[in-house]
Amino acid sequence: NEVASKQLNRDTWTDRAVQQTVASHFLFWQHNGDSPPAKKYLGQHPAKEWPVVDIVDPRTGKRLNRISGYMAPERMQEVLSRFLASHTWGNTGPDARLQDTI
Repeated sequence: NEVASKQLNRDTWTDRAVQQTVASHFLFWQHNGDSPPAKKYLGQHPAKEWPVVDIVDPRTGKRLNRISGYMAPERMQEVLSRFLASHTWGNTGPDARLQDTI
């Protein structure tokens, strides 16, 4: 759904709290569904509805959570926070490589 994708980009991904949570704990990777990288990813993790936000374990490649369609910033923050509270996988934000080498 192109409208839901635009809403996510306009409202959710620009929200300061969501941006801070994503930057601190996740790797944000966004592609058009027709792009070669997206087609490769979707070959491993098929989707029936658009857009999709997947949380993937960086060690195993296993999809741990999927959000389909538009989600308002407040709800996205709640879902991400609940996920982080229930999963311990270490630091995966932008400083992960630096901390792993110290």
